Amino acid sequence: MIVSQYARALPTFKISAADPGNPATDMNHHTGIHTVAEAAEVIVGLATLDQDGPTGGFFGGDGPIPW
Repeated sequence: MIVSQYARALPTFKISAADPGNPATDMNHHTGIHTVAEAAEVIVGLATLDQDGPTGGFFGGDGPIPW
């Protein structure tokens, strides 16, 4: 919830939380269900939002996730 507080306090910034899912990496012995590229799509998508994009939310691969 701190994300929504920062988003309100800093309205000129886009502040959101990202859940990249469970990508298959060395850290989990490649047991994840997503590729690293698929997981990165969530993060890159939030990092490249335009001015009208959402802020203060929690987002995953399928879109907004309820707090």
